[in-house]
Amino acid sequence: MLNDAHAQMFGIPSEKMLGKTDKDYFSKDQAQMFWEKDELVFESGQENINEELWTDSNGFSHTIITKKNLYSDKKGNQFIVGIIRDITENKKIEIQLKDSRDYLNKIINSVADPIFVKDREHRWTLVNDVFCQFMGYPAEKIIGKTDGDYFPKDQTDVFWEKDELVFKTGKENINEEKFTDARGITHTIITKKALYTDNEGKNFIVGIIRDITDLKAAQEKLQEMMEVRSRFTSVVSHELRTPLASIRTGVNLILDGLAGGINKEQKDFLEIVKKNIERLSRLINDILDFQKIDSGKIHFKIVKNNINEVAREVYKIMLPLVERKKLTLKLELDENISEFKFDRDRMIQVFSNLVNNAIDFTENGTITVVTSREKDTLRAKVIDTCVGIKQETLSRIFNPFEQGEREDSGKREGTGLGLAICKEIIIRHNGKIWVETGEKGSTFHFTLPIEGE
Repeated sequence: MLNDAHAQMFGIPSEKMLGKTDKDYFSKDQAQMFWEKDELVFESGQENINEELWTDSNGFSHTIITKKNLYSDKKGNQFIVGIIRDITENKKIEIQLKDSRDYLNKIINSVADPIFVKDREHRWTLVNDVFCQFMGYPAEKIIGKTDGDYFPKDQTDVFWEKDELVFKTGKENINEEKFTDARGITHTIITKKALYTDNEGKNFIVGIIRDITDLKAAQEKLQEMMEVRSRFTSVVSHELRTPLASIRTGVNLILDGLAGGINKEQKDFLEIVKKNIERLSRLINDILDFQKIDSGKIHFKIVKNNINEVAREVYKIMLPLVERKKLTLKLELDENISEFKFDRDRMIQVFSNLVNNAIDFTENGTITVVTSREKDTLRAKVIDTCVGIKQETLSRIFNPFEQGEREDSGKREGTGLGLAICKEIIIRHNGKIWVETGEKGSTFHFTLPIEGE
């Protein structure tokens, strides 16, 4: 006896199969295997369940589960009652799931950071190889366990509180915390946790750990070195200022004739000495200024000021130097700019550095200082008419101790800190500074936010 589903499965009408055996439809090997399973049930009288491969009349292979029971009728005749379930599609899905799982494992194991997945009971359900190395245990000893199996209660409580925060809020959580591994070594780690919900609605936490112990040590060492450098720069610069001031005073006394008469040749030599003293003094002042700004120790007095008044003051300061080189200094100021907040002294320093830089490189022509307003932003420009800056130095021009070479004249004497100081001052004001250059002339731009008029 067989039912319609059996006939459909085999693709042969029931009336053609009744009275036949497996040997009439299957290969000798396959029929022999089916008969052996039948005999096992006949002899033992016990139920038998098997998973096996079966090839149908169309040549397609199926994976089937066959359940066979012994049945005896009233006359004592024995029969086998079999139920077949075709699990071919289920097997395909299992294979696909396994392939997906293997693919996922390959991906997470290729990541250099420890990765883990936890369920709602805080049990690890998935870990990568790096996490196992980090914990000091193989995966089989971690999966199904919790933090409580490896860490003291106070540390476990901290980890679980962070887990619960993600479970309850659904929001990503990033923490920097201390972690003591299986060897008793303490690490500084950053743990990023996010909520993941599977197809069945179950919640899991996906975590990525980054060990920043070495980075922290390097940062502390760098900070220590920066402080040493800062102290060294400050001490050396201050120690140089005192004898330099004495030398400048002595040279000026001699040049003024207060120490007796000098001839022209002596005066020329002393003028060279005076020029180098002034250059050294500017170098020391620039180094001290940059060191203070760079270390965040300089105080900015941010109050309402008029930017055009600053430009006019710089004009007066720079005019003698401009006239000495027979250049022209022009102001093009937007008088509609009202007062806004900035540090007046530092902005004078910015304008002075930019104008002085233009004077150094301009042999003839005009230097123009421009101010204008664009919505809630001040834009200032210092424009010169000399040849442009070389492209290869343009990207480094605002770096400390760098100087932008001009196409015809190369570098000039200076500290290479003026533009770096300008950049730091403008950044501290939440502004931007940049340069545009061409065949004739360069334009230095900076912007400042206009707030609280």
